[in-house]
Amino acid sequence: MNPVTEQLATLDMRLPTATHAEQLEILIAEVNILLDHTISPNEEWYRDRLAYVGTYRALDWDAMIRCENTFLRHTTIQLLAHMTAILMQAEIAIFSLHDYQYVLYNVKNVWTHYRKLYPPAPSVELLARTMKHLRV
Repeated sequence: MNPVTEQLATLDMRLPTATHAEQLEILIAEVNILLDHTISPNEEWYRDRLAYVGTYRALDWDAMIRCENTFLRHTTIQLLAHMTAILMQAEIAIFSLHDYQYVLYNVKNVWTHYRKLYPPAPSVELLARTMKHLRV
């Protein structure tokens, strides 16, 4: 097994037991490796990763869209558009790794920015719960 394949296998093994924040970091590292080395994952990988997109899409983003913070509002709108595009692409073929990378980075960006504005938010789950109570 070559070093890149080993690195991807290690990341994949860590996913099931990782916290939500760790999962996000693992997914970002994984897609970066895939894109950096022009690796095309198999269909099973796409199905597995689509579940993460579905999980992120299912969060309550409405409060972020109504948020007064311009960065959160605009990034959330773009993030939702990219998640929707991925879900639509996956219905007919494999989804774009670049769109997937964009989603992962911006879920992290929104979460990080939100934590700075409205501490504490130690997990993606808590972010989802607290977004419903965000002042607009």
